[in-house]
Amino acid sequence: MRTLDGATTTWTYAAALALVCLSAGCRGGDRSAAVPCPDLPNIPHLDVSFEPALGREGTFDLELDVAGSKETCTLTVSAIAGAKPVGGMVAGPTTRTETTCKGAGVSGITIEGAVAGLAVGGTARTVKVRVLQAGKLLGEGAFEPDYKPDQCGFVKPRASMKLALP
Repeated sequence: MRTLDGATTTWTYAAALALVCLSAGCRGGDRSAAVPCPDLPNIPHLDVSFEPALGREGTFDLELDVAGSKETCTLTVSAIAGAKPVGGMVAGPTTRTETTCKGAGVSGITIEGAVAGLAVGGTARTVKVRVLQAGKLLGEGAFEPDYKPDQCGFVKPRASMKLALP
């Protein structure tokens, strides 16, 4: 089980993907392009945003179907705390998340401390996500992402799914 707080979730996930990508020889875009491209690894994934963001504590069941590979796992959200001013700066949100998912991770935490969505790794042509709590379906989505790279070679497919939060 992975345990991450909101401030490190996105960076930890991105760093892990970058290590995998770098070892596989991924690279950024064409350096001769008219648009300057950063020298960052190309890490394909699907970002599934929750609408609204998941801003309540509890354990949620996730059912993932990534190109026919099915996984049922949990996402636990606790200690929701948004960003707050500290002196002349702002401290990031400190929401804690734990997940048993192997094929997806929390994509980020909003400034209010809510879970923004999931990052599903890889380049699956079909992705289905269901979010349940205590057997009640909160939301589901089926996606066919377009992994066509932009002018710098980055793949940034995004999708969103509605959540029915009381």
